[in-house]
Amino acid sequence: MSETSVFSVKELKRLFGRYSRVCLDDGLISQARFMYMPELASCPFASMAFNHEMEQAKSEHLDFSHFVRILDKLSSKAGALEKVEYMFDVLQVDFEGRDLLDKIELGLLFKGLCGGVMPEAILKGITEQCWENLTKEGSHNHDLGYADTDMDVHEGVNRAVLTSHLCSLDMQNFVTVQF
Repeated sequence: MSETSVFSVKELKRLFGRYSRVCLDDGLISQARFMYMPELASCPFASMAFNHEMEQAKSEHLDFSHFVRILDKLSSKAGALEKVEYMFDVLQVDFEGRDLLDKIELGLLFKGLCGGVMPEAILKGITEQCWENLTKEGSHNHDLGYADTDMDVHEGVNRAVLTSHLCSLDMQNFVTVQF
């Protein structure tokens, strides 16, 4: 497992110790016990990541390898691009086959990312500011990766451009857990 994880063998042993203290008698972990860990409880995205992993495993309880797979993505050792791609996967961001995300979908992405812990007015402000920055960038430089350079950039933001923009933002409070 250490070959595929961002964690060292020593860190994995420490994580296993913590996992063992909260797992069920059968060695599996439930979402309630997963979220019992303070580091995970303080990360709005952690619960969604657990749900996503449960869907992938087709189980209501996860084993240690699933636990590590989630923490790999939420770790400060994971790169920004990896975090953004994981965020898209977990939140099931739909680019409608055109690799475009419209303003409403961008707002839903931020709402999902914040896990409902941020007031609606602040979320709306974040969405507006991000949309303004992204569309301003796109209108000044058509080489940024928009799917169709002749289209109105207000129609949607290209996945590559959005990914690049999100990688440049400080997302540590939303998708990073310190263990």
